[in-house]
Amino acid sequence: MVEESIQSERLKSAYLETMMEDPGTSMEQFLDRLTVNDLGSFPAEEVLALLDDIERDVISSIFTQAEAHSSLAEEAGSRVEEARAEFDRLRARIRSS
Repeated sequence: MVEESIQSERLKSAYLETMMEDPGTSMEQFLDRLTVNDLGSFPAEEVLALLDDIERDVISSIFTQAEAHSSLAEEAGSRVEEARAEFDRLRARIRSS
């Protein structure tokens, strides 16, 4: 369990470093780098757990923005659906590799 936690922290650090170095990096590009072990080797389960965490953050952010800006409230539902579909696609990619 401790080893998994260390592995998970390494993966989160790799993600955060990548996004800080180039905020324009897409999740697809990040996964490309993981696929070729450019950022280290990580088990699929850890990558899937990271994607779940990021998806939760994205959806939470959508709702927070919708609450703060009434003009975005109407779009919140469709944006959440788009985010879920994208993360489902990313998870399927990891499962198939």
